[in-house]
Amino acid sequence: MTLRNKLLAIVQTSSNQVKVSISNVLLRSYDDGGKYTISELSIMSYTSKSSITKFAINLGYKGYKELQFVLENDIANFNQNFEFNNEKNMFDETWDSIKEFTINMVSYIEIFKDDLIKINEHIKNKKINLIWSYSLEQSIKIFAGILKQKGYYTNYSPINNTNFSINIDARDELFLIFVSGTDNERIFNLFKKINDKNITYLFLTHSVSNSFLKPKPNFKMNIDFENESLGYTKRQLFLSYLITQISKNIK
Repeated sequence: MTLRNKLLAIVQTSSNQVKVSISNVLLRSYDDGGKYTISELSIMSYTSKSSITKFAINLGYKGYKELQFVLENDIANFNQNFEFNNEKNMFDETWDSIKEFTINMVSYIEIFKDDLIKINEHIKNKKINLIWSYSLEQSIKIFAGILKQKGYYTNYSPINNTNFSINIDARDELFLIFVSGTDNERIFNLFKKINDKNITYLFLTHSVSNSFLKPKPNFKMNIDFENESLGYTKRQLFLSYLITQISKNIK
């Protein structure tokens, strides 16, 4: 098991908040490449240096320095594999298949034109919360940036945070939730906690669409509209166009 998977397992299953806090900070390294000293990690995770050393030993390392060395190698391998898989998926698609998909995609999203207008209105009048599965992160982070640039308060956080850093007692807020097979169960559990008290819009891949039948959201759209799991390129294309349609009328 890779170090990243070990850290994710701790966040998802451990009741020890010290371990969860340390793991959350270390997981950020996979996004920002941070090489934290033990002092920096202590400050960022609100834990002591001795707790960090104990954490490293419990993972099977001699101490934090060895954990840090393994972490740097794991980040390098993770980023390399992520880029390779993305490039491979892109080259698996032919120009004709992308062209046909794009035509069908535009027609499909047009069906939901009125619903997307409603999202625009909610964005203007409610606090916005974005939740997403890791595999959809790249596009949704861009969406978050667009909303913030336009001056709308948008709450979003890494998927590995407890309850996705969402206030589960929130009321009358807007939740835009993008779900693929990864983190499906965790997002669904959070959805059940906030659905009745807020406005919820779900955007789901084919593999998880049936999981969210009850309780019923305010709106649901299947990203894999061709009733089969789309590749990386098509999903990113779909999300990019969808975000454009949602964002274009926001002043």
